[in-house]
Amino acid sequence: MIFACAAKQFPVCYKDGKAYCTYDGRFREKWYQYYEIALSCIEGECYEQALKALEKAKETKSVDHRDHRMARTYGMHFMNYFPHRETGIVYYYLGHYQKALAELEQSIAQQESDKAFFYYDKTMLACLEEKAQMQEKSQIYVNQALHENHYWTKNDPVTISGHASDFQYISCVYIDNHLIFMQRVKKTVHFTKQLSLDQGNHDLVISVKDLLGDVTRKLIHVHVDRFGPIISIRKKDDSRIEGEIYDDSGDISMTVNQNEVNLEKGKRVQFSIPVIPNESLIIIAQDKAGNTTLAKIGENIHKPLLADYWLFRSDITGLSGLKPDIHLFGWGNPTIVYSQRVDIEGNIVSQYPVQRLIIGDYVMPVNGFYVFFNQSVLLDWGDNQVNVDVWDKSGNQTTKTLSIVCHQPEIQKKYLRYTILKNAFEFSGYSENQHVLDQIFFDAVNHHQNRFVFLIQKQLESESKRIDAILPGFVYFSNKGVEITTRLVDIDTGRIMAIKDSYSESTDTKNLAFMAEEIVDKFIQFFPVVTSKIQRIYSKKIEIQSNDRIGWGWPMIVYDALPKYNPVTDKFLGARTDIVGKARIINHLGKNKYACQIDSQQSAFTLTQKAISR
Repeated sequence: MIFACAAKQFPVCYKDGKAYCTYDGRFREKWYQYYEIALSCIEGECYEQALKALEKAKETKSVDHRDHRMARTYGMHFMNYFPHRETGIVYYYLGHYQKALAELEQSIAQQESDKAFFYYDKTMLACLEEKAQMQEKSQIYVNQALHENHYWTKNDPVTISGHASDFQYISCVYIDNHLIFMQRVKKTVHFTKQLSLDQGNHDLVISVKDLLGDVTRKLIHVHVDRFGPIISIRKKDDSRIEGEIYDDSGDISMTVNQNEVNLEKGKRVQFSIPVIPNESLIIIAQDKAGNTTLAKIGENIHKPLLADYWLFRSDITGLSGLKPDIHLFGWGNPTIVYSQRVDIEGNIVSQYPVQRLIIGDYVMPVNGFYVFFNQSVLLDWGDNQVNVDVWDKSGNQTTKTLSIVCHQPEIQKKYLRYTILKNAFEFSGYSENQHVLDQIFFDAVNHHQNRFVFLIQKQLESESKRIDAILPGFVYFSNKGVEITTRLVDIDTGRIMAIKDSYSESTDTKNLAFMAEEIVDKFIQFFPVVTSKIQRIYSKKIEIQSNDRIGWGWPMIVYDALPKYNPVTDKFLGARTDIVGKARIINHLGKNKYACQIDSQQSAFTLTQKAISR
């Protein structure tokens, strides 16, 4: 006869005729079995028994009682183990909010998870509602220089940054309908958003929602101005030059040979400056956004280049004569550049007053015989034709076509981006359509086209592509919500580069898409594109320096940058980049320094080269 001791079963809890606090398999009183029983108890809202099961899990686990992922159960089997988080959730549903906060804070300190942050926020909200404090509006502060909520800038992209504060805790921040990612509610939240804004005026709204649901908004009038002031010279005699400067900002400054000239405020302002014999004049006009236009007039300005240019004619209409002459500074046909935004600078010399100037699609008001301009132009990759059209008051027209070839720098090309293959996700509690989830993640990554290349299995089957990493995941559905956990695993090293997750109470497809977007945002923030300088070179390693964080094990591309400048204006036209090798981060040396292992097949590097994260 064989005798065996039966393991003591954990008490079963019934709700609506269904059994909870159960374990699927032979119960041997292992810590991971008690943990799964606790999750079953929470599912059935058997909270007191859930606390007992969680305590038993802690008691029977001999080592490492922290909340952590990939806890080994037996053999090569692992599970996510969050006893403090689940205890905090139980305390939340029991109404013991201070105990819940303590457990959730401990869980977050040991291993961050979106589910812990989610319930931390819910617990904080419950605490605020209990206190019923007098509500105050959120305070929103913007770093950019504002004048009565107006902001002038020439930057591309336009950066809006600042912080918001609220004693009722801030739950989310939106800038121009773009949600700023926040991991948890805070009393003070710092925000930064880069926006692609065209030339012109834009009304941006910063919205801050506190934990109690109250929304505070701040309206910012952003004026994107990438055109320099138009300098028009109308009249000249032996002693003075007269003209006007036009700029939309209405706030223009002017210097002549580095001496400041006082101008009235306004979009169109007049100036009169003395002519100094045998001396060149360098006129620089600057607008509110920082755009500048330079007019350089030679020593012979006191001698008319063409006498008729300087005659002031009031009966000019209907006359015909020489067409206006357009000079573009430093631009040949074609000109090769490596930046999609370039400045077109030049001047116009005309027998009759110039009335209209069009560069590309933009019309600029002018009024003079001698006109200087500076306009920023956005190019497409490849061949571009930029037309400069000028009309004078007599109806004469001149068109000059500028051919610009815009080459995309090699390091920005798609084939070099880190390529991720989404594996089939595992599901628990509910069988979601795998194809639906594939499409949801594919769409989320494609919203950020400049970061990763993202593939799903059917693409890999139809295309031959090198894969840098795989993205396996686990989707857990319960009657409380859904949790998606993903791991980014590097193919070359087998290393788990990062684990990112998302949790929500809603399980519909629209919300799953939002969760996928959140996970992708987390990966992008964790692995930004970082450019660094090579500081030291060893036989098999290089040392690089960067102000931005670079993930351990992340691959780097080493390249030469050959900058190009306009030969006349010295304006930057981008840089050609030549790839010289590969490396991988192997250590963080502190003080923004990193050690990289050099690919064994690469040639020698130099200190003039740079490295960029893939």
